Amino acid sequence: MYTLLVCADIYGDKCNLEMSFPLKPTLDELRAKIVAMFSAEMVLRRPEGYPETGFSIARVQIYDDSSLKWENLETSSQLHEYDQIYVFQPQTWWHIDVQKSLPPPRSSSINRRLLADCSMCASPRSTPAHCQFDANERVMSAKVRLEEQRRRERALREELFRVREETELLEREVARELSRSRVTKWQEMCATQASITPKSFPSGGGHSPPSVEGRYNTLKDRALDQPTVINEVCWANKT
Repeated sequence: MYTLLVCADIYGDKCNLEMSFPLKPTLDELRAKIVAMFSAEMVLRRPEGYPETGFSIARVQIYDDSSLKWENLETSSQLHEYDQIYVFQPQTWWHIDVQKSLPPPRSSSINRRLLADCSMCASPRSTPAHCQFDANERVMSAKVRLEEQRRRERALREELFRVREETELLEREVARELSRSRVTKWQEMCATQASITPKSFPSGGGHSPPSVEGRYNTLKDRALDQPTVINEVCWANKT
């Protein structure tokens, strides 16, 4: 069986039904079954004073587990087993879609009535065929809910993984920003120290502090002139 979950608004309440098909349905087959099942629901739920109207389709959307968004259902290739579908009816005086959370999926009201009839079967030896069918429907309903729970769990795991990746990216970006901030402060500090004039070379006298190369050349010249100074001293002593 190929099961889909279909939800629609009926008289101000959201009705989420399980729809089973022998094989993956075409869009025409899906629309036909939607109209048939929800029309039967409308007959059973019609409030007093409301006109007898059938169910009609204005737009069909499907929840995409990969993008985690509702998208318009345009081709049967978008269908997967146990996908959640939402059907919009034309907005009229008697029908306005309401903003509510989707209820858990269930079988149709007709199947539930058959299930209630089965509870009155006296002998387990001679179980009618429709009772066996409803028992299978109950098992299928539990399987559908389990599959829906697993689908939601997968979606939450994917969302958690995506959030963790974004957190790691933000942490790396913050670390880079802190590193750039430290480098900028260090450069500013170096520039400030380089702009300070030493006290032994005041700037008001028109002198600038000698560079390392200048100090080296001065010391070298003094070393080269040292023998000449010694000779001059010795000559003065002799005379």
